[in-house]
Amino acid sequence: MKAHYPGRTLTAEEIEMARPRKENLDYFPFDVDFFSDKKIKRLKAKFGADGIAVYLFAICEIYRNSYYTEYDDDFILDISDHFHYSESKTMQIMNYLFSRSLLECILVGSVKVITAPSVQRRYQEAKQGAKRDIAVDKRIWLLKKEETRPFIKVYPSDNFSEKNEGYSEKNDSKSEKNDIKESKGKESKGKENKVCMFEIPCKNGTFIVDEEYYNNLTHTYPNMDIDKCFKKMLNFTAANPQKRLDWNGTKNRIENWLYDDNEAGKYRKKERQTTYDIDQYEATNAILEEGF
Repeated sequence: MKAHYPGRTLTAEEIEMARPRKENLDYFPFDVDFFSDKKIKRLKAKFGADGIAVYLFAICEIYRNSYYTEYDDDFILDISDHFHYSESKTMQIMNYLFSRSLLECILVGSVKVITAPSVQRRYQEAKQGAKRDIAVDKRIWLLKKEETRPFIKVYPSDNFSEKNEGYSEKNDSKSEKNDIKESKGKESKGKENKVCMFEIPCKNGTFIVDEEYYNNLTHTYPNMDIDKCFKKMLNFTAANPQKRLDWNGTKNRIENWLYDDNEAGKYRKKERQTTYDIDQYEATNAILEEGF
């Protein structure tokens, strides 16, 4: 096939290259052993069908974009609105998905995105019939070199010029993604508008629980005395330095610990109870009147 333009003729390859690139998927492969997966079984045991629904919703949103999608407050609101869940419930399920590596949250510059190795394996399987190479960002692509198909071209962040033009930070490996997250946690301590509520020891540094994060947790667990839970975590990390995790692992531990303690009914706030004893009230008044 050829197209004629004044002065030249375009080949089929040139026409194909000129077409807008389609990075998202209209459908994706689904494993028939999905419900036999131990991680899925545990997800269902913890949250029932609601956990499965949130996980599948997240995967569909990722593929609607490409092999990752942005993760922000609107993402939580979209899920909550779709299934009529509370925001706190949706956040608990998402945090569980992160803690079990069913999904991974990656900080790229000032933007959070979610993806997973399993998501990317299905993505490249669905794209294997593409007529052109697929360009991916090295900071987000999680598959090893031997797992990545030849038509998937992994570019460094400084050479990647597609959707990620707004991302400014460079990251050469998956481990460096965690370093970025750790540095973000450390930097928050030095910001004047951030108040440090707790400092949780972790590998290669400290996880700073700032006021904003603390308030989000208290909003999620309004009936729980989370200060007691944090003190328990501090004692645990102090007594077991060999069990300290990296920045991301520490954050997941905090959220899973709070969730589990809340489910177990621990550290409930004591409700103030006011009793009215009419005899005691009259006797107190009589004493006060005599005193005056």
